Amino acid sequence: MSKRLYERSSQTISVRDIRPDVLDVIEAHATARMLGSVASTATECVQTRSVSLKRPGLLARLGGATTEPEHQTVAVLTPTTLIVATVGEQRGITVLSTRLADVDGIEQMNPAPVVDSSVHVQARWGSAEASSYIVALGDDQAARAFLAALRSAVTATKQAR
Repeated sequence: MSKRLYERSSQTISVRDIRPDVLDVIEAHATARMLGSVASTATECVQTRSVSLKRPGLLARLGGATTEPEHQTVAVLTPTTLIVATVGEQRGITVLSTRLADVDGIEQMNPAPVVDSSVHVQARWGSAEASSYIVALGDDQAARAFLAALRSAVTATKQAR
């Protein structure tokens, strides 16, 4: 049986509520990829707090690896793009994006015992090859609303083609 790795909780926020340093990196990412201003085009935004439930192993505790007990994920939906920022004290800020037209699938993780409420988004995350990226979401209303909006936006984009 799989063990839950994270305790996750999501909340719906506005782009104005994103930490300024994180929003700066998101906007720089969007500018570099000619996606336009995220602050003026965002339609949905959710922030998820992920707290690790796994204790570091013996080697990690002896200094072999660093573990991060907590990180934040900010997912922003615009009319054409999904942008995901992952933020942690040790890992810094990482931003990825994909065009909604390039999303090939959105799947709940481990559907048959649910051990994580996050979703795999299969898409082209900044490269020509499709890959799966885990978008951290909680098991709560804010996460369900964001996931529904994402699925609806992807469907509408694909039907408009």
